[in-house]
Amino acid sequence: AFMWEGMGSVVIPLQSSVRSDLRQGFPRLFQVTTTCIVAVYIVFGLLNYVAYGNDVQTVLTLNLPTNSSWKIAVQIAYIFAVVFTFPLQIHPALEILCEGITKLHCAKGNKPGLKENLRDHPDFINATSEQLLHSVNGSEEEIGNTMTSEKPMRLKIVIWLTRGLVVVLIGGISAFCVDVLDVVVSIIGALFGIPLIFIFPNAIHLKVAKDRPLSLQLVDGAAVTIGCVLVLVCCYSFARPS
Repeated sequence: AFMWEGMGSVVIPLQSSVRSDLRQGFPRLFQVTTTCIVAVYIVFGLLNYVAYGNDVQTVLTLNLPTNSSWKIAVQIAYIFAVVFTFPLQIHPALEILCEGITKLHCAKGNKPGLKENLRDHPDFINATSEQLLHSVNGSEEEIGNTMTSEKPMRLKIVIWLTRGLVVVLIGGISAFCVDVLDVVVSIIGALFGIPLIFIFPNAIHLKVAKDRPLSLQLVDGAAVTIGCVLVLVCCYSFARPS
């Protein structure tokens, strides 16, 4: 279940970064890639259980021979994989957190809205600009950022410290829970990973795209149902007594 925890956060940014003429083929590419990833996970897990049986460790590198050059190479490769993929996985969460901090800072500072900023702006010189005030309702944040994109240094420091604190907190929790890592991974995958990729997107799509054919709505409903079943199965797997 944990394998899904990063997929939901990077799909939309990846699709947005694709050239417009290639974007139509992105869903098909995503389906093929996801199928291949699932197949690799299944084969990798089966091979480890065939090789080590009930003695397989949660951290698979512990099954490798001690002082083996292969073990050291695998551990180094895994370190690089974690270091370079962790920022990609945590970026969306940090962006949401930092956006909340920025809004809180603006609210405490009694920052004027976009309409007030426009009236005080030097380019607001004629009556025709008044039309702009009526066309930006609901877009204050986007246009406001183009005019005042530079954050105060104090706010930047708070955001930097928050990012660092989140990373340190996650590292501390990981170190503290290393002996029950399998349970932690199962909880994260069951309660966050599966809903993020199976339940939430399809439920939202089912709600906002009501004019689609019934067959496609059934696909969304089936995905939500499968996601809920997977959550229950995963929760039961780590909650049941050994």
